[in-house]
Amino acid sequence: MALSLFGSAFLVAVPIIGLLAFFILWPVLLAGLLLGIQDMEAGKPLELRHLFAGFKAAPKQLAAIGGFSLLAALVIIWIITMGWRDEFEALVKLMAADNTDIAAFREASSNLVWPTLVGILIFLPFTTAVWFAPALVLFNKLSPIAAMVMSFKASIKNIWPFLIYGFLCLLADIIVSYILGVIVALVSNMGGPALGGTVATALVFPVIFVFCVLLVSAMYIGYRDIFTQPEPDSTTVEIVSN
Repeated sequence: MALSLFGSAFLVAVPIIGLLAFFILWPVLLAGLLLGIQDMEAGKPLELRHLFAGFKAAPKQLAAIGGFSLLAALVIIWIITMGWRDEFEALVKLMAADNTDIAAFREASSNLVWPTLVGILIFLPFTTAVWFAPALVLFNKLSPIAAMVMSFKASIKNIWPFLIYGFLCLLADIIVSYILGVIVALVSNMGGPALGGTVATALVFPVIFVFCVLLVSAMYIGYRDIFTQPEPDSTTVEIVSN
């Protein structure tokens, strides 16, 4: 998981190309983690090979899901920036400033609450379509389109658990992001932007790591509970057709 996260961070750090590569390759990296969780559940150790397992299993199909998520993200970013361009520009200027005003940072952050909520509501249908899609491609050998359709149907069928889980993740993200933002702003005011950036890196990476572990684990458990069920008198897992 740590190596996968380091690889993702490296891709995002590369301007434009790295970000595009991350959007396309995240299902491939995720597939390796899902295989790792499956092996751990069976009592097998998590190994380095799991990091690249998705590139051997179904790389083209998984990358197609990533391409769909990239298109969805571009559409949503365009919609949000068209409606709240000034608010986004204000926050970016504050983050780039040498001395960040904490009160101004709080105000700029609060102005982006509604854009964030609107973006989540718009992104929800796309999220339901790709949530279980990598697992369905990996374990059920479905095509990308069939996997996204089945993922969407399963998520809608279980909409209340899905929404509650999403709300709790959003709430945790808002609270933790706000706390980290205030800490970084305080450190930047006292020690300068360089120290603030160092502290931000030291704090953000562990938080993202924990969040990713919980997210991937929840994704696998959700797939297992919805799409598989045990035989009455055996430990064999059978695929449930919807």
